[in-house]
Amino acid sequence: MDFVVTWVDENDPVWQKERQSYWNNHYGDNSVCRFRDWNLLRFWFRGVEKYAPWVRKIHFVTYGHYPQWLNVNHPKLSIVKHSDYIPSEFLPTFSSHPIELNLHRINALSEEFVFFNDDFYLLDSVVPEDFFVESLPCDSCNMTFNIPLSDMGIMGCIEQNNLMAINRHFRKSDLLRRHWRWFFNWHYGLYRNVYALYALPAPVFSGFYWTHSAQSFLKSSFFDVWEKEGDFLRSTCMHRFRDAADVNQYLIRYWQMLSGHFCQRNMLNKRQLIDVSEKTISTIETLLYTREKSIVCINDSVKVGNSFFPLQVRLHQAFQKAFPRPSFFENDDI
Repeated sequence: MDFVVTWVDENDPVWQKERQSYWNNHYGDNSVCRFRDWNLLRFWFRGVEKYAPWVRKIHFVTYGHYPQWLNVNHPKLSIVKHSDYIPSEFLPTFSSHPIELNLHRINALSEEFVFFNDDFYLLDSVVPEDFFVESLPCDSCNMTFNIPLSDMGIMGCIEQNNLMAINRHFRKSDLLRRHWRWFFNWHYGLYRNVYALYALPAPVFSGFYWTHSAQSFLKSSFFDVWEKEGDFLRSTCMHRFRDAADVNQYLIRYWQMLSGHFCQRNMLNKRQLIDVSEKTISTIETLLYTREKSIVCINDSVKVGNSFFPLQVRLHQAFQKAFPRPSFFENDDI
């Protein structure tokens, strides 16, 4: 089983120049929080080394740059540039969508892999069975009822595009009749099962609960979606920046579940998403100390406001206390 993690160095002058040259002629999502680096990447590697030493390979996906402290000769590390696996017609890209939708093209990537954003941190021990059971990705097919709104923002539009593609290929009534345990399962917990009842009257799939965390994927699921929805994925990948007409990697997740290629598990029990802000920084510090969750996403957002630098200092100090020992993924002299 492999891990895949994506990262960008916002301070790279070559990347900055190229991004700006394309932004002058494009529109979409160019928010600073899409690219901002909190200088916490080394703690991602420390967490993997300490809590997932069994991983076969780490594919570190990048524009082409990498931190000076990174030990690129580590036997488990593979540096993957965008140009190594993304078709040239989609490059350069400043959107996470082409980067994620083409992951299956990474050379020597295992069939079973776990995808991480660089802000998904391991805080406690995990085992392979937390991600795959009998070669099936662990996931929760929790239905929700999403109502499209005019002010839902770009991410809401993207989610509606995902659902539109899903409903072209999967009939809700048939799947509920033949495989109701995919949608209502004791593993999910009482709350999520009850909440899913609200989505039952909708004639089509109206949404699935987002588990913004480390995601288990089968490489073959990407090939399947590209075969069936290649035009939609191709048009998304042609956008240099996030666009309201896009789909994203959640389409692969939904497709994987509705194809029956998953093992029913509660994916929220030991995972947590927190938007970093002045109001939540103390909660994050407590989580790093208590390790109550195995995986925590510390999500950058507009909630940071003008507090980026003081929050960055506090986060770095908290992570340094939680992970004081350098990993073998770090060069000794840096």
